[in-house]
Amino acid sequence: FDLAWRYGEEAAAHCLACGSVFGSSFIEFHAGSIAMARGDTQEAMQRYEKGRRKSRRHFPHDVGLRTVGDVLSAEIDIERNAIANVKHRLARIVDRLHDAEAWFDIYAAAYGATAEIYLSERGLDETLAFLDQAQARAEHLGLVRLGPLLESLRVTTLTLAGEGDRALRIAERSATHFSGAGLDDTSA
Repeated sequence: FDLAWRYGEEAAAHCLACGSVFGSSFIEFHAGSIAMARGDTQEAMQRYEKGRRKSRRHFPHDVGLRTVGDVLSAEIDIERNAIANVKHRLARIVDRLHDAEAWFDIYAAAYGATAEIYLSERGLDETLAFLDQAQARAEHLGLVRLGPLLESLRVTTLTLAGEGDRALRIAERSATHFSGAGLDDTSA
């Protein structure tokens, strides 16, 4: 994390020197993700908000940049148990996400937050239906690496719903399926 933080600060300085507000916005989001991974939600919130302000001010029509900020903010809101904020942010966020450029962590946060809210508000069946739709859409768009993430969310959802045996079967099936697909290589 220290090295990522240092490179982020260097990149921010380069963006500032060349006047790249767009790049600066993304660096704020990445710095917030580093802070979040370190467990510093206050720093993460500040970085995310700074990135969101820049994107709203300078790129008001960039749906992708706004979506990234919304997803990251929703993840923080879940950490803070600000469920009303999460629901507001997640309204149609996953649909927007497929039309935006995002990195894997953004997809993970969006799908994870949405599945958590669905399970608590809509129940197991609707959550599993949401994950089925997400899987179909990921396959349609060629986002192969989302498969293991979505399967792990399915296992987590089933476990949280008290369906441990069913979760175990899916986990075992997924481990066999995804290890044979070359997706278990962490060097990529």
